[in-house]
Amino acid sequence: MRRLIAIISVLMLVVITTPTTNALPPEQTDAGALFGGQSSIANNTTALTGELADMPVIVEEYTATWCSNCVDVEMAIKNIADQENIKSYMFHRSIGETQDPFGTDELDERWESRYDRRAPPTAVFNGTEMKIGSVADGENLEEDYTNMARVSLPVEGTSTFTWTPNGMNSGVVTWSNDMSEDIFPSSQIRAQIWVVETTAKFEEGTNGLEDYNKIVRNIFEFENFRNGSEVIDLPDAFDGDDLEIHLIYAEYPILVSEEPIEESVDKPGLLPNLTILSTMLAIIAASRFSKE
Repeated sequence: MRRLIAIISVLMLVVITTPTTNALPPEQTDAGALFGGQSSIANNTTALTGELADMPVIVEEYTATWCSNCVDVEMAIKNIADQENIKSYMFHRSIGETQDPFGTDELDERWESRYDRRAPPTAVFNGTEMKIGSVADGENLEEDYTNMARVSLPVEGTSTFTWTPNGMNSGVVTWSNDMSEDIFPSSQIRAQIWVVETTAKFEEGTNGLEDYNKIVRNIFEFENFRNGSEVIDLPDAFDGDDLEIHLIYAEYPILVSEEPIEESVDKPGLLPNLTILSTMLAIIAASRFSKE
């Protein structure tokens, strides 16, 4: 009997201390919406006008060249991109990084401050819904991302974007819109220019890819979201001459301070383990009763 109790005690300890691995469902962020996506090749003169409601879903993919399960995320989003009108942007790790040459410290800090994360893979749709990891919550990742892509933003109005190159390393970007201020009444909206490298080759990446696409190299932000015209100095491309200029509108919610509310927080995976623990205790009790 003592031996049985000892064995069960060891099993109980293993069960309690072993974490459970579950798919993480998408979660809402409080970072604010991202929308827009009008763009131009940096070498081309471009003028675009379009309805904000018809523009693509903005997807931020946080990745690294050594992250093999990031490839699963990238392929799943790519598989639904045309059907769901998705435009993806890749943000690569930088701080403390030794194997990935594509990230910058500034964009790494943005990742952490905006979403409180620095571990890939993470996919964020329209800035408002985030899925961590590469384990599907539904039937597969395509289903998860399709559902996320179909959560629409209440954006209305017309946006105009122009880009005029000024030599090889700069250009003038101009934007304007007639978006209603009632869409985000408790937020500030800012205009952002994302400089993106179309593709770059890095054969030393250990995730099986050699060509890396849509890499965000820099972000310029302007408080005047309604209209503006700015000269942009372009960063160097990793290789080739294939930079792009993208206009993104970013929502910044105005935070209202509230009194903190104390809540009890369950540790992930604890409740299933407690159920097993209760079962084991019942076995011990039954064994002891049968001996009496």
